[in-house]
Amino acid sequence: IKHVLHEVDWVLIMSVNPGFGGQTFIPEALNKIAILNEWRKKLELSFLIEVDGGVNEQTARLCEEAGADVVVAGSAVFNAPNRRVAIEQIKGSWPMKVAVVCGSHELYLDEKALAGQFIIGVDRGAFHLLKRGISPDLAIGDFDSVTPEEYDAVSQATRELIHLPCEKDETDTEAALNLALQRGASEVTLYGALGGRIDHTLANIRLLLQFVKKGLYVQLVGEKNRLTVLSKGEHHLEATAFKYLSFFALESTVTHLTLKNVKYPLVNYTLAQDDIQCISNETLGADYQVKFESGYLLMISSCD
Repeated sequence: IKHVLHEVDWVLIMSVNPGFGGQTFIPEALNKIAILNEWRKKLELSFLIEVDGGVNEQTARLCEEAGADVVVAGSAVFNAPNRRVAIEQIKGSWPMKVAVVCGSHELYLDEKALAGQFIIGVDRGAFHLLKRGISPDLAIGDFDSVTPEEYDAVSQATRELIHLPCEKDETDTEAALNLALQRGASEVTLYGALGGRIDHTLANIRLLLQFVKKGLYVQLVGEKNRLTVLSKGEHHLEATAFKYLSFFALESTVTHLTLKNVKYPLVNYTLAQDDIQCISNETLGADYQVKFESGYLLMISSCD
């Protein structure tokens, strides 16, 4: 199917022989998932990989590690003594990916990537989702940027609504990220947080630093930019169409910065907060490495 993958939105891999329920997961399906995931990366496609058959708490984790985005569980749920517990166990074995959508007028949204994610609409961002035919799992904010009619539409369409006071010590976006962290999110994609008022954009970039310290990986996503903050250590990252890379030190100096498999490699470089030498690098090949020993590193991936 490799030659038609650019035409599809979804690929289903059967991990049992079709025909009846209750079968045991076929381990060879994991190799198929891994191969399909590798093709997806190399071809820079965004189709989803779904797995159906023999899925339970253990095999769901294996599927995710191989590259699956969605799993279907039948017997593991309906034959369980407590279906709710069984569902929570399977969900608990699967990393919780959250999409947080803010209310920027310049909203870019990768709708295909939202499939399988828990979607949080922030203030007017919830109404933006409705206009695109997407019902958020949760809406949160003080909703001072929507009309009464728009608020009614959001409250009727969303599964859960949290109305915050207008006067508070955190932004609506910060409240949404704290909620995602409390509910077990493993990573968050933040849309609609770039562009518009520069103070809001800078505040959202500072949120990346705040939450990486809490152990939550957050990425700001726009049409031409991806921003995230890396903590010390060695990071092996996949190259994407956003091939231009820029790095900035946040809060303190980044020490022993090493960049590999990029156009302008570095070895044990000291990057101060006022240093802009690490701007406009480029990826080479399918992946690249970033390594440093201390500090926090803002990484911006861009495309023209």
